[in-house]
Amino acid sequence: MLGLFVFNSLEESPLWKKLAAEKAAKAAAIASRDGIGNAPAEVVRSPLRTLFSRDYRSILLVNLLLTIGGGSGYYLTSGYLPTVLKAVSHVPNGSAAAILMISSIGVVIASVGAGHLSIFIGRKSTFIWIGLIRLFALPALFLLLPTAQSMTMIGVYAEVLSALGSAGYAPILIFLNERFPTAIRATGTGLSWNIGFAIGGMMPTAVSLVAKDASELPLTLAVFVGVISVIFLAGAFVVPETLGKLDKTVFREAV
Repeated sequence: MLGLFVFNSLEESPLWKKLAAEKAAKAAAIASRDGIGNAPAEVVRSPLRTLFSRDYRSILLVNLLLTIGGGSGYYLTSGYLPTVLKAVSHVPNGSAAAILMISSIGVVIASVGAGHLSIFIGRKSTFIWIGLIRLFALPALFLLLPTAQSMTMIGVYAEVLSALGSAGYAPILIFLNERFPTAIRATGTGLSWNIGFAIGGMMPTAVSLVAKDASELPLTLAVFVGVISVIFLAGAFVVPETLGKLDKTVFREAV
């Protein structure tokens, strides 16, 4: 019900309205030139077909480096923390709940902060800096967590893990919107995001399959977050800067 209320209150984006107006003007010009009865029907190409064309296929694949890295970072930190707190740190249920609630607040702050940072230094630079920090900090935090001698330190490690895990993907959605022209933006953003996060969602299961028992979880998680941080960084170094280019992306239809 909330979703219906929100969606019903939304307006189409200015760029979508601009695209619709351009299509209408083009159709009217053709009709005026050739006569109403002889106006050729406009060919509506599939956004999915266009997205997998030669012009956009490579963009989608490069985007996946960021979304897989960002999605995996979330699922291996915030998503896996309840298991780590219980199986590795043996935190009582009440304390674990408090730690996870505080960590969730940290996620909100880190996500907003990372998104805001990308406005000042650009999407690409934000991805690179966060990726570099995650590459070293996430494995170290997972290895340090079992050595924590107090509930306070466990909470601190959990808080930083959650914050860094979510900061990595915070600016990705707007970046994906800036990567595609209006005509295929929804399809391109949706596929890039959901494929990446679907693969990322498999990571906790993979960790559980690799680790033979709870004692191996910290090292296994450290290796996994190290690898996905490298994947994230690879995408960060390859992608172009998109800040301020939302309305400047050129549309190249698939042939």
